[in-house]
Parts: sequence; structure tokens; C-alpha cells
Amino acid sequence: MKRSYDAIAGVYDILARTFIGGTLRSAQVYLVQYIPAGAKVLIVGGGTGWILEEIARIHDQGLQIDYLDISANMIAKARARAIGQNKIRFIHQSAEVDFGGNDYDVILTPFFFDNFKEVTMRSIFRKLHHKLKQDGLWLYADFQVRGKNYSFQRNMLTIMYAFFRAVCNIEASQLPDVATQFATNGYKLIHNNTFKNEFIISSVHKKA
Repeated sequence: MKRSYDAIAGVYDILARTFIGGTLRSAQVYLVQYIPAGAKVLIVGGGTGWILEEIARIHDQGLQIDYLDISANMIAKARARAIGQNKIRFIHQSAEVDFGGNDYDVILTPFFFDNFKEVTMRSIFRKLHHKLKQDGLWLYADFQVRGKNYSFQRNMLTIMYAFFRAVCNIEASQLPDVATQFATNGYKLIHNNTFKNEFIISSVHKKA
């Protein structure tokens, strides 16, 4: 069975709130402010698409957005979102396969790389890296394990991974090292913020 969130698309946002509360949304909303007007944007693994409405609150026109997700049911929900007059292309495909888009000003990967083992993450990161323009912005949000609540974070991740491996057939069982990929590919950290006692990080990286 291939990886897919189709089975839980209808309840995904409820599940996210059950596991983490509203923090997943807060971490992504924090990043939206860094999308410049008139940008060409790639969103990878955007899920149910509520982030499109948050983007439209700031930019109700002028954006060109490619919205990539492996789940047909997630894309169906995203299509129903209010996007203003922004132009959007929905792409039902895995990020592991080339989908044709290039020269993006912004790439947004919200809670995406935690689905993959290290080797797969590195491969996808390289593909996306080459699609981002020089001086483009990579907006990243995901979990991390650090700080005073290390034990709680590890236990929570163990529960979440067990659930999503069983229901969605994701390949990962632990977080891959995305931070090293940003560092080794020459990205400059512009902004970052943490949420839920450092369990979640949102960061803005500039391709240099």
C-alpha cells in the first residue's frame, strides 16, 4: 500500500488539533507573512488547503501557486478553499517524482519532511532545492526534539508515528535531519520561531 492521506482527509484537521492543539496552524500562519507580493509559490504537502485562505488574507491576488499533494481527497478539499484572485495549479502527485514546475520565488513545506526516512528526504530536498530561484525563500515548519520537554516530545512523536504509519503508510519512524540539508546547501536562516515549548519550529531560509 502506497503512502496516502486519503483515508483521513475528512478528519485530518480534527486529528491535528487532537494531537497538538492549534499549534500546527499557528506555526504555518507565522510563515505566510514572508510570502512577497506577486510571488510564484510552491506548496508541498499542504493537506486540506486551509493555508490557501490564510495566504489570501494577505495577498488576495497576484500570486501564482502550485499546490502539490499525494492525496486526491486532500486536493479535493483544497479546491473548495477561497483563494481570492490568485492563480493556482493543483498537482496530484508525489514530490518524489518530477512535476514540471521551476523557478519558484517561495517553497513552503509544512509538516512534510517528517513523513520520510533520511534517504528519501535528502532526495526530495535536492529536487525542491533546484526548483527554487537564487535568493528565493524556503518556508519550513515541522517537529523537533529539544529543550526541557525532550521526553514528552519523544513520546508524542512515537505515538504519532505509530498512528500515521498504520493508517497512512508513511515510511518514517523518526524525524529526518532537515536542518543539515539547509546548512550544506548554503541556505541562510532569515527568521525562525518555536511553538509548544520548542516542539515545533517555523523557519525562513534564503537560498544563497
